Amino acid sequence: MENIREAASAVYESSEHKGDNAARQQAVDLLNEPDVKGNLTAVTQQLESTGTLPQLVISEFDRLDGDGNGNLTWDELQKASTGGSADALTKMAADYAIKRWDNITDSDDLPGLNWLPDNEISRDEINKFRDSQRASRVAEPSEMYKADRVINNETPENELQTVLTRNASSPQQQLKAIESLLAQGKNSFEMSDLDGNKYNVSINVQDNGNGVKVISLQANDEGKTYPLLRAVSRNGVYEQQRGNNGPVDWYGSKWQQLHPGSAFAM
Repeated sequence: MENIREAASAVYESSEHKGDNAARQQAVDLLNEPDVKGNLTAVTQQLESTGTLPQLVISEFDRLDGDGNGNLTWDELQKASTGGSADALTKMAADYAIKRWDNITDSDDLPGLNWLPDNEISRDEINKFRDSQRASRVAEPSEMYKADRVINNETPENELQTVLTRNASSPQQQLKAIESLLAQGKNSFEMSDLDGNKYNVSINVQDNGNGVKVISLQANDEGKTYPLLRAVSRNGVYEQQRGNNGPVDWYGSKWQQLHPGSAFAM
């Protein structure tokens, strides 16, 4: 379940930055992760609470508009939803537009009669619906996705360390913070963890080529070194390392036993 929030955040970034192919591809990759694919309802619930999904329809509009006439028909949305050519992000936009069809269409359209040829969704209709959803949203994206925006905006080391030491951060967010620190030339730092103690932390990365990296974070405690966090990064998408018996826990078991209140213990 760790990838759920990360996937929602990536969809948010892609929706807000139309045309950013890297952000869009990251969203598609995360939506295709097995633990996300099986829990898309949880992802959409987070996105609905922030009023993000109408903006997703706008950012994916050109991919949904099969005939390029500037309007979306029921048939076009169904094709994107059930056809094999649409990727996970376009399909999510189509599914949402289908679900909200009667809410998005203007009052002069006939609700429930989606099959009528003159019943179409225009950009203006989606824009109006987006504004109404944003006005009534339950959660602010600025709060829900704060950790990811802190990382993506390349903010200072102390803010990145905040991401690394709070329980609200997912392993993926922590790993992104680690890579951001590395990009700033940092391969070690002192961490004040949630239990109030200070630890010397080192970052280790093994580059296996082809976009694959093995990343680990280790801390010194009373003269001994313990793994805090470990993962494999495949072109920026994080996976758990695998052992003989399957996936290995993101967090070091010994560290979790010694520091159950740590941000690196679940």
